[in-house]
Amino acid sequence: MNLRIQTYDSTTAVEALEKGLDDLMDLCDVVTEKFTAARDAHMAAEEDRMRS
Repeated sequence: MNLRIQTYDSTTAVEALEKGLDDLMDLCDVVTEKFTAARDAHMAAEEDRMRS
């Protein structure tokens, strides 16, 4: 994985890196939430199918 950090205006490299890492963590949280919801829906559908 490559993480590209670009500075602009008066932003320091450290501030840009921290923001980039925070954004990456937020993205990982969203992916985890969506995966968990899809997995739970799939498991519920499988249980319903097995009962039928």
